Amino acid sequence: MKKVILLFAAIMMASTGLWAQEPVNYIDADGQEKTVDAIVVVEEANAVTWGTANTTTWYVVANDVTLDQGAICVGNVNLILADDKKLSATASGQAAIQVSGEGNSLTIYGQVNQTGQLEAICEFGGAAGIGGGSRSSGSNITINGGMITAIADENNASAIGNGSGAETPASNIKVSTKLIVKAGTDEEHAEAIATTRSDDTDIASELKEKHYVSIKSIRTATCTYIDENGESQEVVATEVESSYTPVTWNGGWYVVDDANVLHKGAICQGDVRLILADGAKLTTTGYWNDDEDRGYAGIQVSGEGNSLTIYGQAAQTGQLEANGEGSAAGIGGKMGDAGSNITINGGVVTANASDAAGIGGGDRGAGFNITINRGNVTANSNKGAGIGGGYRASGSNITINGGMITATSNCGAGIGGGSMGSGSNIRVATTLLVKADNNNPPTEEIEHDGGCDIAEKLKDRRYVTTDSILPFRNAAIATIYAVGKDYNNEIIKAIAETAKTDIEAATTTNAINSIKEKALADLQYALALYDAGKTEVLGTLGEKQTGPAIEVTDQNDNSVILYNPKKVNFIKVETEE
Repeated sequence: MKKVILLFAAIMMASTGLWAQEPVNYIDADGQEKTVDAIVVVEEANAVTWGTANTTTWYVVANDVTLDQGAICVGNVNLILADDKKLSATASGQAAIQVSGEGNSLTIYGQVNQTGQLEAICEFGGAAGIGGGSRSSGSNITINGGMITAIADENNASAIGNGSGAETPASNIKVSTKLIVKAGTDEEHAEAIATTRSDDTDIASELKEKHYVSIKSIRTATCTYIDENGESQEVVATEVESSYTPVTWNGGWYVVDDANVLHKGAICQGDVRLILADGAKLTTTGYWNDDEDRGYAGIQVSGEGNSLTIYGQAAQTGQLEANGEGSAAGIGGKMGDAGSNITINGGVVTANASDAAGIGGGDRGAGFNITINRGNVTANSNKGAGIGGGYRASGSNITINGGMITATSNCGAGIGGGSMGSGSNIRVATTLLVKADNNNPPTEEIEHDGGCDIAEKLKDRRYVTTDSILPFRNAAIATIYAVGKDYNNEIIKAIAETAKTDIEAATTTNAINSIKEKALADLQYALALYDAGKTEVLGTLGEKQTGPAIEVTDQNDNSVILYNPKKVNFIKVETEE
């Protein structure tokens, strides 16, 4: 008898795989890591039977494996999907993974990272991806982890559950609350289901005749970001993944760390914080809602208590492209709604819209409480503002403290109100140069002191850019030092150092250029005296209205007052005979 049992076991192992040599880890239903010793490794096969009647058998997908004619579960089958490994099962006329009949069950577990995959596809014949065959029901299926994709053909079969024509309803299909379940006719139309379920909820009825089901964990990652002060911080964030259906971000931290596409946009609920990882890109496009007869934003940020803050990483190369649909903003309000509470602290952000603002309100929706602290931001619209209000709507409380911003509109203001709308309380830091007019790129510099509202100055200016004034400062200072670089003279040094100080205090490029021109004039005069040998420094002439001055004399004792190092303005150069 013992020999018969051993022979039977040997036959079963030949059809299903080999025993694992080491204990295998898995995450149980309570999220605890455990190990199992007696476990079979799933191997390549045409058709396979897992398990034995009235027995619990453990299996592990330890390598990438293909089952060309699927698997049939007998008894209680426990399947572990090892991290980063994939089991692909296909079948025709029967379920890719058959779990049907009294006494048979399948429980699936993942490992620590929950990256193991199972793809179960019934190609035709009216069977389920996981569950019953044609005319048979599927039941007793529990999924505690891993990444599961199940697909049935369209002959009234369920991706997980019954095959077509089954007389008994599917039952006892349970999925851990730690996992996201999406189901629909196909991947494009799959939507999240059973969001209020508990671990004990049987969701078989919700999966009925859904030909596509995906199940996976909420992925998180520890990542860095650059905050509004330019400091590096670290946080655990939920990874953004591509989706064909509208996505809701329910507060907290999210990170874009790959190339992802949201085909029907995202909606911000609560305080949402989005990190654009270096080298990654998120493309999100709103959609037209037939039931509401209006379009949605690429990223909807609207309503009290909802906000979006965008961050970059060290290299600031992470990208976001947000496109509004049907008169909705790229980032902000849907058609007819305001867009507000939007802050950009970094990254490369592009927002496009038509009758709405690129960043701000939807068509006829105001845009307000918009702040940009750093980043490379481009916002484009047709009738709305680039940044601000949508068509016929206002833009207000817009603050730009840093970054490179390009805001354009064909009919509205670049920054402010949309076409036939107004702008107010628009402020730009003194460290930034503002240019605005109706040409692209704009060339006219807008004078501002950082504290004033420049909305009126930007009114009807369809193209607006802001950029750091630092490059202009550096170029002016470099020019001054280059002129006198070969001269080792106290007067020349004094002119260069004082001009540097004055330029660093200037708030516009016009002021910088004015200081530079005056400093260069004094430098050229000083250099001419230097070359003529008139270089003796006698000291200061004492306090005057303009403060201490530097005096030089030539060989004939003719004095020259060149520069007043205590004043922002340059003194007139005079020669005393």
